[in-house]
Parts: sequence; structure tokens; C-alpha cells
Amino acid sequence: MIGKTAKKVPPLGLFTAGLLADIGKAALWHVVPKLCEQVNQKLTGRDRIEEELRVIGLDHVQAGSELALHWQLPQEIITAIRYRHYPELIERQDSRQQVAAVALADAMVQAIKQRKQRNDDVLEDQEHCLTTLGLTAAQARAILREYLDTQSKSQHPA
Repeated sequence: MIGKTAKKVPPLGLFTAGLLADIGKAALWHVVPKLCEQVNQKLTGRDRIEEELRVIGLDHVQAGSELALHWQLPQEIITAIRYRHYPELIERQDSRQQVAAVALADAMVQAIKQRKQRNDDVLEDQEHCLTTLGLTAAQARAILREYLDTQSKSQHPA
């Protein structure tokens, strides 16, 4: 939905990048489950990264990008995994747009996890992603509502 609305996000690998964005969490749980149990699972984004670094000494984006590199996945997917929480650090515009789309999608997924009626707050701190994608806050809210409606319908079919 984000890629279609933004119209300037390279679609190649976008779905796969979003799907694999948190693969590092699974990798860490597989390798160091006892340490992962010590990480506050309610933390998200950069707060979680800091907690993982403090507890484990490695965060899920580092683990995920290394795993993707080992699997020889395309560079755009590795970049999306590695920089999803820091899209502003990417220099290439096409890569920045793809990572911004994955980051924005991740923020929207948090709305489902939070199970809130009003979820506009998940779009806070996403100004850089919106600017990179050429989206307005109103467009992002519309995408979020569409996403939440789609999820609600798939969980509670008529």
C-alpha cells in the first residue's frame, strides 16, 4: 500500500524486505535464547536496539543483516534489514525510499500489536520517512486506516 501510494519506491524486493525485516530477532532467539529472555519484549524501534546491545552485545538488525548477507540476498534487502530503524543514514535515494517504506510499514504494524482504537501515534517520528517517500501525514493516515481495515476484515471475516 505504501509503495503504491508513494509511486516512487522501487517495488523490486519491497515485500521481501518487509517480510525479512525482523529476521534478526528469530536468529538471536535461536542462538542466544537465555539472553533474549532478558530483553524487554515490549520495547520497539531504537529503544529495543539499545536494550539488545546492552544485554546481548548485538542487536537484531545487525544479526539480520549478517544473516541476509550470509544467505546472499540482494543488497536492497540487506540494506532494508540493516537500516530500517535509521533510514536517514542511507545516501542512495532509491535505497533510502525502499528502507523508508519498510520502516513506515513497520510502524503501521505496531498499530496492530498495540490494538488501539486511534493509532495515529504510530506515525509520530516518521516525518523523515514521509518526506523521503513524498507522502503527506494525511496520506499516511489513510494508508494506516486501509491497512487496519484490511487486517480487521481478515481476522473477523463477515
